[in-house]
Amino acid sequence: MTTTGLDQAVTGREFEALPEVWRACFGLAWEALRAGSLPIGAVVVDGEGRIVGRGRNRLAEAVEASPHLPGTPYLTGTPLAHAEVNALLEVGFRPPGPRPVLFTTTEPCPLCMGAARMVGVARVVFAARDPWAGCAAMAETVPYLVRAGPLAEGPVPAMEDALVALQTAVHLAVDASPHDFLSVWGEVLPGAVATGRALHGDGVIAALVERQARPSEVWETLVASLPGA
Repeated sequence: MTTTGLDQAVTGREFEALPEVWRACFGLAWEALRAGSLPIGAVVVDGEGRIVGRGRNRLAEAVEASPHLPGTPYLTGTPLAHAEVNALLEVGFRPPGPRPVLFTTTEPCPLCMGAARMVGVARVVFAARDPWAGCAAMAETVPYLVRAGPLAEGPVPAMEDALVALQTAVHLAVDASPHDFLSVWGEVLPGAVATGRALHGDGVIAALVERQARPSEVWETLVASLPGA
């Protein structure tokens, strides 16, 4: 994977300093958490930079109509209901043109890297690594992906710690045995995982969910909680 070519660069720590694609991804991640699923969000961008597909994690939710494009199929209430897959499904079949780019808050798993290849995505750009399940390396090691892509780019340093802290806090709240994979995360991103543990222990994320805080408030709370903030 590479960190070059991250054309949606982050220029500051405030939510409004995030490019539109990252604000959209984080907003979808927060929407997922408020609905009871894991906080992961993704968007697909066409050759002109327009968002043409949005998706979020829906593992723990019932079936309902798509909020973004009624009638478009998406997955929910299944272990396959990942944010990246749902964003790609929302795109559907479109006329030939420049290959799209998939942006996601979290490094994709094998399912999502494979789905991006099947749809013909040119690049997958992720904001935060997943040292446990992330498979961006497939882009450089699996012949099927090496031949035609997608390329994998990430992480985004200005976003990674905040996102990993959020994921850590959520997994501590909902997972019966998160310690195996959190120990792996902690070896790679110790400050972010420690922050997530503190946020969970203090009930910060639960309180934000309860009062239905806006994504901007959530983001700035996460950033302010990081070491050196």
